[in-house]
Amino acid sequence: RDWSSDVCSSDLMRRMGLWLAVIAAGSVLILIGCALGWSTERIALVGDTGPMRDVTRTGSDLAPGAVAAAWAALAGLLAIIATRGVLRAVVGGLIAAAGIAGLASIVGRTAPGALLAMAGSALLVAAGIATVVLARRWPALGRRYDAPDAARPSTSPWDALDRGVDPTDETPRRPDAGPPAEIPPA
Repeated sequence: RDWSSDVCSSDLMRRMGLWLAVIAAGSVLILIGCALGWSTERIALVGDTGPMRDVTRTGSDLAPGAVAAAWAALAGLLAIIATRGVLRAVVGGLIAAAGIAGLASIVGRTAPGALLAMAGSALLVAAGIATVVLARRWPALGRRYDAPDAARPSTSPWDALDRGVDPTDETPRRPDAGPPAEIPPA
């Protein structure tokens, strides 16, 4: 038995898990940061001379692009788990782009929530780039989760029923003979 492949595989799985955790953490930081108040404005309730009221505007109000980037990155996290190879690298690029878009929508803001969202966006950029670079080496879901292979015929009785064949009929048939002929009612 070659134990080195198991060690390598578990190490790659751990690294992949680390970068997936970074994506999740970055997204959560953005969502928390955008839920906080970023500014308070004093507005008149009626006309310019009416009573005044303080209104707190959250990051979601001022930078909706950052919130969208966080949700896109979380969706990308799931896509990374479900894909492999080049497609996984493309998803990593999209996550990095989401992080850049999040940063672009927050630039110039200095509220604590904005700084939290900026940190989360920076994590998304780093994790997205790491995914692009490392995606081909990360382990993928097993082949059993792939779509059925048309070249490999199934031997399951359920699949035979789907094809219109009686799995209990033991009469040998040629594969190209089609379904058995119907017997007319007596």
